[in-house]
Amino acid sequence: MNLPNRLTMSRLFVALGLFIMLEWIRQASTNDKVVLVSTLAYIALGLFLVAAITDFLDGFLARRRKITSDFGRIADPFADKVLICGSLVFLTGTRGVDDIIMPWVVVIILAREFLVTGLRGYIESRGLSFGAKAIGKLKMILQCFLVGGGIFLLGPGRGKESLSGLVMVIMIATVLITIYSGWLYIRVAMNVLSTPEGAQPEATSPPEGEEPPA
Repeated sequence: MNLPNRLTMSRLFVALGLFIMLEWIRQASTNDKVVLVSTLAYIALGLFLVAAITDFLDGFLARRRKITSDFGRIADPFADKVLICGSLVFLTGTRGVDDIIMPWVVVIILAREFLVTGLRGYIESRGLSFGAKAIGKLKMILQCFLVGGGIFLLGPGRGKESLSGLVMVIMIATVLITIYSGWLYIRVAMNVLSTPEGAQPEATSPPEGEEPPA
């Protein structure tokens, strides 16, 4: 339980608090309790920012201190997926953002995460590397902006029409990058799957992926 892994675990507890806030927001918005929704939205946004900061810090500290562990390889991407996918699931049923963050968006993101997790597990079980590069980090950043923007839209304030348009653009970009990054993983997996066991495929590291876990 080094410091990066503790930060990773803390992200799961922060995500739990965020989900509680988002559920209360969903119920309050259904009952038209505008003031309560606004207050809870600020709290939820603060919790999400804290979780996003821990995601940056655990990777930064792991690289700086050169700390790696099997636990971190599993827990870090798991915590990220719980935070992002869980937040999107709650936002799909919340008035005010349900016309932007729609169920099909979440299905695409979840399908990509399940697919990549399965491919990575199989390829690494063959002793091959399934590395991480820039476009996966861009995917994660866009997903964070999508969730953060969606939560911000739940609060009070003027100019939400223009902000809604920006969040819609981020949503479209997120879906496109998610699909593209998934396809890059599929290309690498097809190369590995077509290579007999024991032989070395031409490339084992996809040109994208998430932040290397602690």
